[in-house]
Amino acid sequence: MNAAAKPELKPANDNPWYWLATLYGEWNKDSKELDQDIAQKNRIAWNRWFAKALSAEQRDKLQENGFSREELVPWTPKEEAELAIAFTTRSGRTDQSLPDPTRAIDFSHTIFDRNVCLIGFIFPNDANFKSVMFSGTADFESATFSGYPTFVSATFSGYAIFRSATFSRTAIFVSATFSGYANFQSATFWTANFESATFTGGANFNSTTFSELAYFNSTTFSGGADFKSATFSSHIDFINSEFTAKTIFAHAHFISEVPDFRGAKLHEATEWHGVRWPSAPTDKTKAQVQVYAYERLKQEMERLKKHEDELLFFRKELRARRVLVPFWTAAWWFNTLYAVLSGYGQSTWKPLVGLCVLFLLVGAVFVWVPEITGTSMTIPQAASVSFASIFAIFPMPKGIMALDVFDSLSSLAKIILVVEAFFGTLLLFLLGVALRNRFRMR
Repeated sequence: MNAAAKPELKPANDNPWYWLATLYGEWNKDSKELDQDIAQKNRIAWNRWFAKALSAEQRDKLQENGFSREELVPWTPKEEAELAIAFTTRSGRTDQSLPDPTRAIDFSHTIFDRNVCLIGFIFPNDANFKSVMFSGTADFESATFSGYPTFVSATFSGYAIFRSATFSRTAIFVSATFSGYANFQSATFWTANFESATFTGGANFNSTTFSELAYFNSTTFSGGADFKSATFSSHIDFINSEFTAKTIFAHAHFISEVPDFRGAKLHEATEWHGVRWPSAPTDKTKAQVQVYAYERLKQEMERLKKHEDELLFFRKELRARRVLVPFWTAAWWFNTLYAVLSGYGQSTWKPLVGLCVLFLLVGAVFVWVPEITGTSMTIPQAASVSFASIFAIFPMPKGIMALDVFDSLSSLAKIILVVEAFFGTLLLFLLGVALRNRFRMR
């Protein structure tokens, strides 16, 4: 046999773990829905069998997560004997005993020829679903994986439902194929690894929580991706991923890191409104990571002609770059002034307020401190001098400021006007940049 050949898939009805999971009946191939009474009996039988391997602390935590106390009570010896008889009847084998509840759960290289209902099942140990093939719906809604679940190279031909599922350890979906709709809505991951996975029928991660790392590098989303209101607590990797349909990150929360999309290709229908981004970096390491991430997002938004989003990511990139240079350098000061005076070219009110403050401050000096100006001025005279200085780059109508008034000013007053002219010109320029960006006059 070729060592590189894939192991042959085995029918689910040759797997003792499947017999236990469907102890009181399988999902009828010709039926769209599983009998709820059978589903409940299967779940309770499974969960109570594994309850004997749970600690009191684990049982308490599961109850906090919505599991009833009754389905977490281990079978009594008498009930266990009855369970063994039911298992023999289900399997049709007298030489096969109930699986060891302390061992890893092994469904690897199994083909499921019908819909599978594992709603609310607990998996207290590692769960191996490597290279499995689900021909129909695979329903893991509200399932709890306390060990390490492995779905490497798994194939989901129908619906893949993991809604409200809990993954307490690293969940591995590397190279998994989701041909149907994949629903991970409101699921909770510790670490999720979807590297090189393929989502053809759409991926729903709405309100999903990623407590640690989230790897989606080289993942293909060809049926759309919904990460609306998802929470990412740590590193998020979308390197070399491809989004070929509508993608939603609206109202997502990136707590500590910016998603890394380097090498990725985003769809023009990518939504970012309402996203909460990480706080400004405080050290150079985090700042450099943010620069790379925002730089890439800015490039993608530029390619997609999404000007508003491009400006958003450019602003955040500049904010991160400021941490990378010493505060005594010109680069740091220019960056800071750009942020304070115009919000990195995004704010119109900041330069407008700055112009008003400058006008009033210099005007007040010329009215109330004649010792500095060298002459006493009325309020209209001081206002005209201050106004003319701010708008010095523009041609002034005659009478705005008489030459004899300017000649009578002290040297210090003239210096004040030069400084005002400089900052006035700067603020007018920043106002123009903000208006250009606001109305996308490119």
